[in-house]
Amino acid sequence: MSDDLSLLFANLCKAYRNQLDIALSQHGLYVGQEMILRALWEEDGQSQARLAARLRIEPPTVSKMVRRLARIGLVTQRAALGDARARHVWLTERGHAIRPAIEAACQAVAKQAFAGLTADETATLVAAIQRVYRNLTSAP
Repeated sequence: MSDDLSLLFANLCKAYRNQLDIALSQHGLYVGQEMILRALWEEDGQSQARLAARLRIEPPTVSKMVRRLARIGLVTQRAALGDARARHVWLTERGHAIRPAIEAACQAVAKQAFAGLTADETATLVAAIQRVYRNLTSAP
C-alpha cells in the first residue's frame, strides 16, 4: 500500500472531526466529549479510570473532559464509596436530556459522510473500517 492511503485516512479523520466539531459546538461541546457522554448513557456512574480504559483515552485527558462537562452542567463527579480517591462520573438531568440532540448531530454528520452510498455500500464500508480498526488495535 502506498503513502496515499495514509494521507487519505488522515484527511478523512480530519474532515469528519471538523464536521463533528461544527455539529457539536452548537450544543456547547467539543469533539471527544460526546464519547464520554455516550459511555455514560450506556452505563452511568463509571470511574474516570474505567472511562479512560474503555475509550482508549489517557486518564488526564478524560479528567479534563469531565471537568469541562461538569462546568457546563452535563455531569457531576462524586467520590467512590469506600475509596475517596476514585472519582465516579454521573450524568445530570441535563446530561440525560441532551442525548437526543447529540445523537441527532452525530447522525447528521454520518449522513453527510455517507451521502451517495447505498445502504449495502455503507454497511460494507463500516464493516471494513471496523476490521481495519481491530487489526490496528489488537495485540500481534
